[in-house]
Amino acid sequence: MMIDMAELSQQYAVLLQNVKAQPSKFFWQSPPEDSMKAIEKYISGSQIHLVEPPDQVAKKLYNDIAGYSVLTDPLHDVWVRRIQVLSWDKILIQFINGEKHQIDGFPSPALAQSVIRKIIQDFGAGTAGAGPGFSGKLKNGIRLTVFFPPAVPSEIGVRCNIRKEIQRDYTEETYSANDFASKRELSCLDALLRYGISLLIVGKPGAGKTTFMRYLLSELSGEGMDVVTIDDKQEINVGTLLLPSDSVLTDHLLQYASGLEPDVIGCNIDDSPVWKASLQGNAIIAASPAFDPGEALYQMSSGSIPLDRLARAFPVLVFLRIFQDGKFRIAGIFEHVPGGQKKPELKTIWEFRIKEKTGEKLIGVHQQVNDLSENIFSRMRFSGLSPVEEQKIRKDYEDAERCSNRPTGSGSAAPRDQKERSDL
Repeated sequence: MMIDMAELSQQYAVLLQNVKAQPSKFFWQSPPEDSMKAIEKYISGSQIHLVEPPDQVAKKLYNDIAGYSVLTDPLHDVWVRRIQVLSWDKILIQFINGEKHQIDGFPSPALAQSVIRKIIQDFGAGTAGAGPGFSGKLKNGIRLTVFFPPAVPSEIGVRCNIRKEIQRDYTEETYSANDFASKRELSCLDALLRYGISLLIVGKPGAGKTTFMRYLLSELSGEGMDVVTIDDKQEINVGTLLLPSDSVLTDHLLQYASGLEPDVIGCNIDDSPVWKASLQGNAIIAASPAFDPGEALYQMSSGSIPLDRLARAFPVLVFLRIFQDGKFRIAGIFEHVPGGQKKPELKTIWEFRIKEKTGEKLIGVHQQVNDLSENIFSRMRFSGLSPVEEQKIRKDYEDAERCSNRPTGSGSAAPRDQKERSDL
């Protein structure tokens, strides 16, 4: 006997409407399992017969109405890294090990669009998904890009990419062991924030900016410093967490945060005026999704804020990059210094220097190439930087360390003596 799939879809649509029309009958139970049992009982007593068992149909109905339809399980599955909605009836999920599987699509294009908009709203973007397209970072480490008609053909219904960022808590040991940075480099950034210097972390989306910001703030909090975090995505739960809302704007939260007089303010909000708080004397750490460190201030300014003011607000810039070997690293630490016509220039303080390439494998070193300016050191001294601490973040300290690690004795001296004699 041939199964008429169109008829089955129509029967399911009728069942969906019937259940949706009686919310008080099925959805008053607090545990979802109880609601699904009530729906299952209703299905068993109805005249509608479907191929799937009643318990599976009940779960599907519940997810279509109260959850996120076919995306409910993948969204909550910790092993799923990426969800690709290629069209309303074709969905691929990718696990953290790289494997891909196709799952059932939505029952209809209309439901597909409704569910994606619900995800955008529930995960923190409000009405931002009302237009034909949306791209942004949501709560719980979810990054979502979607297009609706007319941006995509109506027969496709929706085209969406959902990536779940895996939150990892790193330490100085794991960062240095994975070649992300050297321990001295991390200590330098810690000292800058501890003594009142604001940092701007720059890198393309997915370069590890949020994770690194959480690490720096956690280190400072662990050292006993008072940390306040403003984070609308709730990805950095360090210190006192302040959440923007429709009734409390970011500008006001920054004012309130400054009023708490914390040691450091971490700001994980897109398009927020954090530079104002930094110019008022607060140590701020923020992030900018720029692909090039030289473009970071231009993107923040949007053409309306003088670049020299932004450079004073964020005198030190940390550039994160994913290299060709797939590793995340600090590619460079830069200081904004005055340039011609009031345009700030970047002076390299630290950089990752590639020594050797073997296929996709990179061998390099994180090296300090310049000192911070006297202006930075003066500000840090004013906030309590001791001479011993200052010496440890100066370039000549690394030079002395490098010299002390060189081999000594006749074996290393002989080649130099021979060269000197040959020159004679």
